[in-house]
Amino acid sequence: MAKYTPYYAKVTIAQGGTTSEDFEFDIGTKTLALHIHILEAATTVALQANRPKEQENEADVWTTITVFDLTDGTFEALDGMGGAAAALVVIPVSATGPGPLRFLASGAQASAARDIRVGFGRDG
Repeated sequence: MAKYTPYYAKVTIAQGGTTSEDFEFDIGTKTLALHIHILEAATTVALQANRPKEQENEADVWTTITVFDLTDGTFEALDGMGGAAAALVVIPVSATGPGPLRFLASGAQASAARDIRVGFGRDG
């Protein structure tokens, strides 16, 4: 069996919160595997990117990532992931840009903090 070294991060949405801590990935990462566990009250998460700042003192601006759908010529938001059942969503990093990234839940995680594991697929 081939040796496999996992590359992953644990990203947390704090108890009572709706946003996760932000995360980035290394150069050479090809895909992100989002292991989304069951969230409170069947809430879902969206994947957001932090807009690059033009000035040092600018506030962070987070935007839900959208991708162009070649099948019908529309933009599709990377949202609605997870919910009442655990989910695994795999996306190419070409869809996200370089980061930093974070998750935004559609509702507060009132009873407990929630962890999302992010796997980084790499060549080699």
